Amino acid sequence: MEKLFGVASLAEITYSHIEAVLDVPEAAEAEDLDYKRIYKVGEDGCEDVSEDIAVDIATFANHRGGMIVVGVAEARGVPTKILPIEVGDQLRRRIDQAASGRISMTPVYQIRFVTAAEGDKTGIALIMVPPSALAPHAVLAPRDERLRYPRRNGSSKIWLSESEVASAYRRRFVAAEANDARLLTLETDSMVGVERMGSAPDAYPTPLLVVSLVPEAPGDLIIDNDSYRRFTEEIREQVVMVGNPAGQWPEANQPSIGHRRLIASSAGSGLHRRAELHADGCGTFAVQFSDVADRREEGDKPVAVLDSRVVVWTAAALRYLARHAQQRAGASGLATTRASMVTDASMHQAIKVTNPAELRNAARLVELHTFKGWSSNTRPLGKESLPFAAGSATFILDDLIEDGRSLAAAAAQLAGDLFQAYGAVEPLQVSREGTIRLDGWGPMSREAKEWAAFASIPMDSEGD
Repeated sequence: MEKLFGVASLAEITYSHIEAVLDVPEAAEAEDLDYKRIYKVGEDGCEDVSEDIAVDIATFANHRGGMIVVGVAEARGVPTKILPIEVGDQLRRRIDQAASGRISMTPVYQIRFVTAAEGDKTGIALIMVPPSALAPHAVLAPRDERLRYPRRNGSSKIWLSESEVASAYRRRFVAAEANDARLLTLETDSMVGVERMGSAPDAYPTPLLVVSLVPEAPGDLIIDNDSYRRFTEEIREQVVMVGNPAGQWPEANQPSIGHRRLIASSAGSGLHRRAELHADGCGTFAVQFSDVADRREEGDKPVAVLDSRVVVWTAAALRYLARHAQQRAGASGLATTRASMVTDASMHQAIKVTNPAELRNAARLVELHTFKGWSSNTRPLGKESLPFAAGSATFILDDLIEDGRSLAAAAAQLAGDLFQAYGAVEPLQVSREGTIRLDGWGPMSREAKEWAAFASIPMDSEGD
């Protein structure tokens, strides 16, 4: 898009941009660009053309990604004329139904409609398909009821042979293993960094939540004096917590730098935070809960951590890391994530191995607690108390950028996977559909209502 239209994102493309490339040979179809006059529908409106849409999306997802421009005629691959098509929710549904119903597994893609004037019902449809880490994607062909695997080849497509399909699956599994390994490396680096910030070796345990993110299509941030200066300015005015920023103070984050990464750390009342943001868009966000009640009691009583705090900080961490990945590093596609809870940074396995002399209070465990109804009293959530637990999930990176329903649903899914290690089924505060459950917040229900109102997140009726 930068080469063809001079823009950096799909949202910046206008009708004029497309008019400017008509009859321009350099704008011809290529490995990452395809023009379509229209996806035809039969005379009775019932002809199944979803295979054609699905094939085109899968073709790009199985290769290097690309953009499909619908509503533009071409001659020998060169765009010649804009022939506006009907755009709107009906076309969007057709495309979504084709992708979900015909492609296995459904790849990530974005749709944007461009019109000559605001309010026009006809225009151009832009379908952006990033390269997919889940490739190969098969298309179910209704005509012969079999799965086929298309891939872009120059300005046309080819169908993968059996051996090519097998090779593609091997690459998928290798990539998945590489992402898992990267998540563990990121987590370990974060634990080491937090431990260096920590208190004396004889201090009591400080529960730590670490959220890590690895984007499917990595970015490439150049870390130099200019980018570091911008980073320093951004984080000092940044509101990290989700919800209404007008009701929060900007964070007093302190910037620093590591090998191919930017670092932000903050010490607040009762908690410490540390974010490590890598040049390729990967990152970790660690929250140290240093104000846990009953930390100094004798014996092996577990350290209590409130489930609501884990949920809101999981949401905040996902948004923080996703914004770095997309907006600062230029990453895209899916995001593989992991949330880990450890009784103390020194108790993480990596620290045990590399720094065994500083291991402290290893017998202490984390126990999830939740509010008893609307009172400030708490009770254990789940039946397990653990020194370490982890959960993982995969999301569309774009769904984590804004503080809305998609982010709330993602926090519920990732926190839920972590909570199951403690014997708890799911978070009581947020549903996997992205709904705020007021009766799970106890005395924090006011903050939950403010979050829901600011981010247009639906609330359940109970307790409202």
